[in-house]
Amino acid sequence: MAGSLNLAPAGTAQRCRDFQNGFLPMAHPVFISYARRSSGEHARTLHEMLGGREGHAFLDTSDLDEGSVFSNSIADALLASRVVVIFADDLYFERWYCLRELRMALAPYYLLQDNASQDALKEALKQVVIVLPNKALPPGFLSLPPLACLIHQN
Repeated sequence: MAGSLNLAPAGTAQRCRDFQNGFLPMAHPVFISYARRSSGEHARTLHEMLGGREGHAFLDTSDLDEGSVFSNSIADALLASRVVVIFADDLYFERWYCLRELRMALAPYYLLQDNASQDALKEALKQVVIVLPNKALPPGFLSLPPLACLIHQN
Protein backbone atom coordinates (compact mmCIF):
# COMPACT_ATOMS: atom_id res chain seq x y z
CA MET A 1 0.00 0.00 0.00
CA ALA A 2 2.71 2.49 0.95
CA GLY A 3 4.42 2.10 -2.41
CA SER A 4 1.23 2.85 -4.31
CA LEU A 5 0.98 6.35 -2.82
CA ASN A 6 4.37 7.58 -3.96
CA LEU A 7 3.64 7.73 -7.69
CA ALA A 8 1.80 10.62 -9.30
CA PRO A 9 -0.75 9.51 -11.91
CA ALA A 10 0.37 9.63 -15.52
CA GLY A 11 0.11 13.12 -16.94
CA THR A 12 0.13 14.84 -13.54
CA ALA A 13 3.49 16.54 -14.07
CA GLN A 14 2.30 18.03 -17.38
CA ARG A 15 -1.00 19.14 -15.84
CA CYS A 16 0.92 20.80 -12.97
CA ARG A 17 3.05 22.67 -15.54
CA ASP A 18 -0.10 23.64 -17.45
CA PHE A 19 -1.57 25.10 -14.29
CA GLN A 20 1.63 26.97 -13.45
CA ASN A 21 1.62 28.41 -16.98
CA GLY A 22 -1.96 29.59 -16.60
CA PHE A 23 -3.61 27.00 -18.87
CA LEU A 24 -5.96 25.68 -16.18
CA PRO A 25 -8.38 28.25 -14.76
CA MET A 26 -9.03 28.20 -11.02
CA ALA A 27 -12.78 27.94 -10.62
CA HIS A 28 -12.74 26.80 -6.97
CA PRO A 29 -9.91 27.51 -4.53
CA VAL A 30 -10.84 24.47 -2.36
CA PHE A 31 -11.11 20.86 -3.55
CA ILE A 32 -12.86 18.41 -1.21
CA SER A 33 -11.72 14.78 -1.45
CA TYR A 34 -13.76 12.16 0.41
CA ALA A 35 -15.28 8.68 0.33
CA ARG A 36 -19.02 9.21 -0.19
CA ARG A 37 -20.31 6.40 2.01
CA SER A 38 -18.27 7.30 5.08
CA SER A 39 -17.56 11.05 4.87
CA GLY A 40 -20.25 12.35 2.54
CA GLU A 41 -22.08 14.24 5.27
CA HIS A 42 -18.88 15.95 6.45
CA ALA A 43 -17.91 16.85 2.88
CA ARG A 44 -21.35 18.26 2.04
CA THR A 45 -21.38 20.30 5.26
CA LEU A 46 -17.99 21.84 4.43
CA HIS A 47 -19.11 22.49 0.86
CA GLU A 48 -22.22 24.31 2.08
CA MET A 49 -20.19 26.30 4.62
CA LEU A 50 -17.98 27.47 1.74
CA GLY A 51 -20.98 28.65 -0.29
CA GLY A 52 -22.34 25.53 -1.99
CA ARG A 53 -22.42 25.34 -5.78
CA GLU A 54 -21.72 29.03 -6.22
CA GLY A 55 -19.12 29.00 -3.48
CA HIS A 56 -15.44 28.43 -3.12
CA ALA A 57 -15.21 24.64 -3.06
CA PHE A 58 -15.35 21.85 -5.64
CA LEU A 59 -17.29 18.80 -4.51
CA ASP A 60 -17.73 15.95 -6.95
CA THR A 61 -20.90 13.98 -6.24
CA SER A 62 -20.82 11.50 -9.13
CA ASP A 63 -20.27 7.83 -8.38
CA LEU A 64 -17.19 6.26 -9.94
CA ASP A 65 -17.11 2.49 -10.14
CA GLU A 66 -13.97 0.39 -10.46
CA GLY A 67 -12.81 0.69 -14.05
CA SER A 68 -14.50 4.07 -14.59
CA VAL A 69 -12.52 6.83 -16.22
CA PHE A 70 -11.18 9.49 -13.88
CA SER A 71 -12.46 12.66 -15.53
CA ASN A 72 -10.28 15.55 -16.60
CA SER A 73 -12.72 17.97 -14.95
CA ILE A 74 -11.98 16.39 -11.56
CA ALA A 75 -8.23 16.42 -12.23
CA ASP A 76 -8.35 20.04 -13.41
CA ALA A 77 -10.36 21.14 -10.37
CA LEU A 78 -7.92 19.43 -8.02
CA LEU A 79 -4.79 20.76 -9.69
CA ALA A 80 -6.21 24.26 -9.98
CA SER A 81 -7.26 24.48 -6.34
CA ARG A 82 -5.25 26.28 -3.68
CA VAL A 83 -6.26 23.89 -0.91
CA VAL A 84 -7.17 20.20 -0.99
CA VAL A 85 -9.19 19.02 2.00
CA ILE A 86 -8.95 15.26 2.47
CA PHE A 87 -11.45 13.49 4.72
CA ALA A 88 -9.16 10.55 5.56
CA ASP A 89 -10.90 7.57 7.07
CA ASP A 90 -10.62 3.80 6.59
CA LEU A 91 -12.86 3.75 3.53
CA TYR A 92 -10.98 6.65 1.89
CA PHE A 93 -7.83 4.52 1.59
CA GLU A 94 -9.82 1.67 -0.02
CA ARG A 95 -11.38 3.69 -2.88
CA TRP A 96 -9.40 3.92 -6.11
CA TYR A 97 -10.72 7.38 -6.97
CA CYS A 98 -9.82 8.70 -3.49
CA LEU A 99 -6.30 7.31 -3.84
CA ARG A 100 -6.07 8.93 -7.28
CA GLU A 101 -7.08 12.30 -5.82
CA LEU A 102 -4.64 11.80 -2.95
CA ARG A 103 -1.76 11.03 -5.33
CA MET A 104 -2.59 14.10 -7.39
CA ALA A 105 -2.73 16.30 -4.28
CA LEU A 106 0.66 14.96 -3.17
CA ALA A 107 2.21 15.08 -6.67
CA PRO A 108 4.12 18.35 -6.09
CA TYR A 109 5.76 16.78 -3.04
CA TYR A 110 6.72 13.59 -4.88
CA LEU A 111 7.98 15.51 -7.92
CA LEU A 112 10.35 17.47 -5.63
CA GLN A 113 11.16 14.69 -3.19
CA ASP A 114 14.63 13.73 -4.46
CA ASN A 115 16.06 17.19 -5.11
CA ALA A 116 14.44 19.67 -2.75
CA SER A 117 15.11 21.15 0.66
CA GLN A 118 12.87 20.43 3.64
CA ASP A 119 11.42 23.93 3.27
CA ALA A 120 10.48 23.26 -0.37
CA LEU A 121 8.89 19.95 0.61
CA LYS A 122 6.89 21.65 3.37
CA GLU A 123 5.74 24.27 0.87
CA ALA A 124 4.62 21.54 -1.56
CA LEU A 125 2.41 20.05 1.17
CA LYS A 126 1.11 23.33 2.56
CA GLN A 127 -2.09 23.16 0.51
CA VAL A 128 -3.05 19.66 1.76
CA VAL A 129 -5.37 19.60 4.80
CA ILE A 130 -6.06 16.21 6.31
CA VAL A 131 -9.26 15.79 8.32
CA LEU A 132 -9.86 12.71 10.42
CA PRO A 133 -13.64 12.57 10.69
CA ASN A 134 -13.52 9.62 13.10
CA LYS A 135 -10.67 11.01 15.24
CA ALA A 136 -8.72 7.82 14.65
CA LEU A 137 -5.74 7.16 12.42
CA PRO A 138 -6.80 5.02 9.45
CA PRO A 139 -4.23 2.42 8.33
CA GLY A 140 -3.45 4.32 5.10
CA PHE A 141 -2.56 7.44 7.06
CA LEU A 142 0.79 5.97 8.03
CA SER A 143 1.85 5.79 4.36
CA LEU A 144 1.53 9.56 3.88
CA PRO A 145 4.68 11.71 3.71
CA PRO A 146 5.74 12.65 7.26
CA LEU A 147 5.35 16.37 6.53
CA ALA A 148 1.72 15.82 5.48
CA CYS A 149 0.80 14.32 8.82
CA LEU A 150 -0.71 17.51 10.15
CA ILE A 151 -3.99 16.40 11.66
CA HIS A 152 -7.14 18.50 11.76
CA GLN A 153 -9.84 16.75 13.75
CA ASN A 154 -13.54 17.64 13.91
